[in-house]
Amino acid sequence: MSTVFLIGATGYIGGAVLVELQRAYPTFKFKALARDVAAVDAFNRAAGPNDAKVEAVKGSFEDSELVTRLTYEADIVIATTDAGNVGLKDALLKGFKKRFDDGKPVGAYIHTGGAANFLDGTKEGKYDPTAKIWTDDERDIRQLNETMVNGQVDIPLLKAQEDGYLNAYIIIPGGIHGIGGGPLKRPSMVYKLLLADALQNGKLTYIGEGTNVFSWVHIDDLVLIYVNAFRRLVEANGKKLLTSPYERYVIAGRQFTEMRQVAAWMAAELFKLGKVDSPEAVSIPLSKAGPIATVMTSQSALYRIGRAYTLGWKIISDCPTLQETLADDLRVTVGNGKSLDSVSVLSERFSAVAGSTERV
Repeated sequence: MSTVFLIGATGYIGGAVLVELQRAYPTFKFKALARDVAAVDAFNRAAGPNDAKVEAVKGSFEDSELVTRLTYEADIVIATTDAGNVGLKDALLKGFKKRFDDGKPVGAYIHTGGAANFLDGTKEGKYDPTAKIWTDDERDIRQLNETMVNGQVDIPLLKAQEDGYLNAYIIIPGGIHGIGGGPLKRPSMVYKLLLADALQNGKLTYIGEGTNVFSWVHIDDLVLIYVNAFRRLVEANGKKLLTSPYERYVIAGRQFTEMRQVAAWMAAELFKLGKVDSPEAVSIPLSKAGPIATVMTSQSALYRIGRAYTLGWKIISDCPTLQETLADDLRVTVGNGKSLDSVSVLSERFSAVAGSTERV
C-alpha cells in the first residue's frame, strides 16, 4: 500500500484532486494536513464504498517539523496551496532529502505553481504583441529565475530533481474557474486576488485600457493533469525518473481573456450580489492600484501549453467557459466568510515583486 500526504486537501484544487484520487486508488492510504479535522471527514462521508478513506492530521503547513516528518513518511506528496511559500518548500525538501540520505526510495511530489511567473513586465494594462510567449519546453523553463513571483520555490524544486533525490511534477495553472468536485465548496484563489480591492472600495477596477490577457482553465480540466502526473509517479515506484525535471514543468491553460472583459463580467455579477456600487468596471492608472493588482492585473501572461498533452491530457470538450461559471464562482467566493483571509498574507509577497518583475 502506498501512503499519500496532501497539503491543501481542504482547499479548492486539493479537494477536487483528492476526490478523484480516492476513486482511482482505493487501496492507497491518504493523509491530509488540516487545521479543521472535521473538514477532512467530509471526504469520507462523501466517499463511495470502494473509495479510499482519508486520515486527517491536525496542523498547518506552517508547522515545518510536522511537514518534514509527514513528507519523510509518505510515498507521494501533493501540495495545492500557496505556490510561493518558501518556508513550506524548505520543509518539504528537508523531508525528501532525509528520505534519500536514509536510503529510502526517491521522493515523489506534485507541486502547484502559478502562471504569474510568466507575467510580461509591461504593467500598463495593455497587450504587448512583442512580449515573449512562453512554452513549457525545456529551453524556456531553464530561463526561469528566482526574481519571478514563484521563482524562489520553483527553482529549488527543479534543482532537487537534478540532484537526484526527488521526482516531481510542477503544475502551472492560469486562473482556475468552476465549482470543484470536492465536498467542500471553496473559492478559487484567483477570485480572492481579483476581489481583494473591490470588496474594500466598492468598485471593480482594471488597469489602463485593460487589453492585457490572462489564461483560464476549468477545475475539471486541471484535475486530469494531476491524476495523470500522479499515475506517472506511481509507475516510477520510487526509482529516479529518466526524463529531465524541466520536462515535468507543466503549464495548464485553455481560454485567454482580456482583463477588462473579466472585470466587466465580474462587476455585473458583484453588483447583483450587492457587493459593489456599480455594474460597470472602472479603469484606474497603475499608480492607484494596490500591490496585488499591480502584479496580477496590469500585465499579460502569455504561454502555450504542451507538456500536459504528453501526460495524456485531453481538454474536456463540454467544460463550461469562464463566463458561464463566473456567477456561481463569485457567489461561492463572497459567500465564504473566510475566503479572503489569506489575501492579506499574499499582499506583502506581491509588494516585494511589484517592482521587480521584468520583461524577459
